[in-house]
Amino acid sequence: MIPATADIKIVETAPPLGSPGNKLTIVQARATADPGDEQRITAGLGWATGPKFGVFYEAAGPDPDTIVAELRQGLQNCVDRRDVSVPNRGSKIVEANPCPDQYTVALTAGVYGKSRSIQK
Repeated sequence: MIPATADIKIVETAPPLGSPGNKLTIVQARATADPGDEQRITAGLGWATGPKFGVFYEAAGPDPDTIVAELRQGLQNCVDRRDVSVPNRGSKIVEANPCPDQYTVALTAGVYGKSRSIQK
């Protein structure tokens, strides 16, 4: 769930979010290609927001058009189950070509606020 007061910003690199090792709440879409794989990978994160709250939906796989369709349908299913108005929609899709000699990851992440210490 996305809090009603949240601002969604698309950035290429996350700003400093706190100390390493802290707890950080995220929603992520991730696709991984093994070394030597030849098929392109795609990860997508979609969101729908409104006056009360919002929802994220994630999808990953080889085909960007399929990922976009999954995000749209998944978000609509989430909205229909909750019977609320969340008219503001958006998404971020990333693609990557696999590397022949190393793992490759396509990743999108929705980050909630700043990190917090995991110590009590």
